Amino acid sequence: MKTKKKPANHSSYRNKADEIFMSPWRGQPCEVYQSRYKTVFHHIVNKSRSKALRYDPRNGLILCPRHHTFGNELAAHSTSQLVVERFLQMVQGNAPGTV
Repeated sequence: MKTKKKPANHSSYRNKADEIFMSPWRGQPCEVYQSRYKTVFHHIVNKSRSKALRYDPRNGLILCPRHHTFGNELAAHSTSQLVVERFLQMVQGNAPGTV
């Protein structure tokens, strides 16, 4: 008896598309520190907030882990609102019109 293969769900296609979209930015220099260690594409407008901007390269920055999530003085996804505000000020100062 043949078993039917389950169809892929919507999120698996979206995850694959995200992987393909973000792969060219891996290894590019961090826009804050110029490090190339484990850099990623950070969405300025969150992916869940705008489908139109999800795959728009103008809606992003290349960031190292320190400036993406783990930094205490300047990080995009910090738990400190002050740190996030400083990050946004830095983005606005370095790339006018992107935020």
